Amino acid sequence: QAPKLDEFAIVFRRTTPDKPARSFSLGLGKVLIKAENLDWTETDRFIASHRAAVEVVRKNGGAEIESQRLVVGMHIQLKDRPRKDVTAPLLSPVASQLLDGEADFSGVILLRGKVVFLIDASVGIANGLFVRISREHPGEVSFEELAKVLRNDEERKFGALQLEGNL
Repeated sequence: QAPKLDEFAIVFRRTTPDKPARSFSLGLGKVLIKAENLDWTETDRFIASHRAAVEVVRKNGGAEIESQRLVVGMHIQLKDRPRKDVTAPLLSPVASQLLDGEADFSGVILLRGKVVFLIDASVGIANGLFVRISREHPGEVSFEELAKVLRNDEERKFGALQLEGNL
């Protein structure tokens, strides 16, 4: 029971133990596709099934896709260093002076155009980081293009963080 009209949705979920969790939510003015722990070897199958679902919504609802948001979130466990040592270089010396002492943890939010990059302390993993990248794309961008962006974010961005952080 959603408190606001724009939060009402019809949700279709697949939660079988041997496959990654997925959901397809149809709400007022939006469609949300959510997947956890996807296997890149199943990319084509995932894209085909969700493209078909979106096409049904577009045809039957007379809807057009205005924009698309791609969000990847990941918890990273640090092995050898405290998380504040890994994130401290992200904080400028001026910002450090404003704190009147050493920071317990240097979480950061970076904004550039329609991209938000967030690094925060993980509440679910001891000595871990939570990283989220959110990108907004035009409506005409294909699922294949979005998959390439997602894969790049996972491999390049998180890989760079791992190399710097000695995970």
